[in-house]
Amino acid sequence: MKTLPILAILAACAAKTTVETADTDAPILEAETRYYLGTTEATDPTFGSLGTTTIVLLRQLDPEAGEIHEVTTQRDLYSGDLREVDVVYSVTDDELTGSYDDAYGTVEISGELDGEAWDWTIWNWAATYADGPFVGSTLFAEVELEGEVLTVDQEARSPSDHLELTLNDRYEEVDEPTYAEALDGL
Repeated sequence: MKTLPILAILAACAAKTTVETADTDAPILEAETRYYLGTTEATDPTFGSLGTTTIVLLRQLDPEAGEIHEVTTQRDLYSGDLREVDVVYSVTDDELTGSYDDAYGTVEISGELDGEAWDWTIWNWAATYADGPFVGSTLFAEVELEGEVLTVDQEARSPSDHLELTLNDRYEEVDEPTYAEALDGL
């Protein structure tokens, strides 16, 4: 029967594969979503630890669109309010740019990616307030992905480059139900 070979070919094509872009021969991975659960610890350089809170991250990679969409959600250590940062990064070669608005103003982000395209293991970025009461203040981050563990080490600096705060995020990749349960529990 000829149906089985056709079904086998269709099944093979439906599996996670690479696709070729129109303007280059470089393979690009298909879009995917990853879920992370972890903690963030905030430290003041003068007063020490300010505490640790649970943090969740939804990370969508879309090579065809040239975008990375990240939604980070956690409880604010000071107010206890739920805080969500939703950023869509534009990716060009090994650089990323993005922006988002929060209660204090607009934050502009730029960074560099290191490793195989769309399978980066190390990247860094700087997020700077473009307006509002913290204009010129910048959060610098170094990010490393090792297997299913994502580490984000950040320094918040004033416009005069004074260290204001360090943040250390440690995530583990989880499945969607675990992510959703943790998000609902925040």
